Amino acid sequence: MFSSLSSTIITVLGIGPRSRPPGACGGGASFCNTCAVTSISIRPPPRPTLPRTQTLVPRPGALADLCLGHLAEDPAQLADFLGATGYDPQSLRAALGSAELQLALIDYFASNEGLLLAFCANADLAPETFMRVWHELNPSMG
Repeated sequence: MFSSLSSTIITVLGIGPRSRPPGACGGGASFCNTCAVTSISIRPPPRPTLPRTQTLVPRPGALADLCLGHLAEDPAQLADFLGATGYDPQSLRAALGSAELQLALIDYFASNEGLLLAFCANADLAPETFMRVWHELNPSMG
């Protein structure tokens, strides 16, 4: 109910209560004349939701190109890759774009956790996404 001061002001000024359809009370603490209820809204406001985005899984060729670019920025890692795979700089150039080199690059990164995590952080790629590509190339290993 209204306090006596509120009802006096309404009577003196001739201000009537605003009519609202039943159930159309606003949030927060209020008195609804239509519903004749004093209520305090305890519902939190709805949280904004972001649209769901699908995680895009890169093609093996694109992922291998990113891996090679990452290795090219670190000569010591590139030398380790060449030593581990048996490539030399000339054979590496000749193998660019081949499925064999793509698999070698992805395998090398998958077998080196520190390198994999650094690469994924720099490429804004989840390690799980990288490993999903690796698993597609090596289904018998997973």
